[in-house]
Amino acid sequence: LEVRNCETGDRPELLRAMVHANDAEIGAGDPLDVALLEYAAANGVEPAAPRHAEPRVSSRPFDSDVKFTRGTVQQAGRTVSYLKGAFEVLIARSSLSEQERADWERRAENGATQGYRVLGFAMAEG
Repeated sequence: LEVRNCETGDRPELLRAMVHANDAEIGAGDPLDVALLEYAAANGVEPAAPRHAEPRVSSRPFDSDVKFTRGTVQQAGRTVSYLKGAFEVLIARSSLSEQERADWERRAENGATQGYRVLGFAMAEG
């Protein structure tokens, strides 16, 4: 697997989410998670760096009932949770406006109709 395209309003946070909501190591683990780590590394975020600088305080492994995984870390004196999972689940949990949500849904649908696997990423304090 490889990551072909990422659409985001905040690239540094997306790359952190790829690392923190992930239990793989480069070369070892779930192929999707390995591909996400390889993408982060190719884009300037070596996975070991944020994992060391922002230690994980809790996590929730992927669960097919809730369709996402979570890694919660300490970051600059605050607790931040990063989520990765089914786009439709994460967008429904988001605090985006209706217009922003519709725009992201259009983008996700466009990727899916082109045959891409579409994932959602999110972050929030707590």
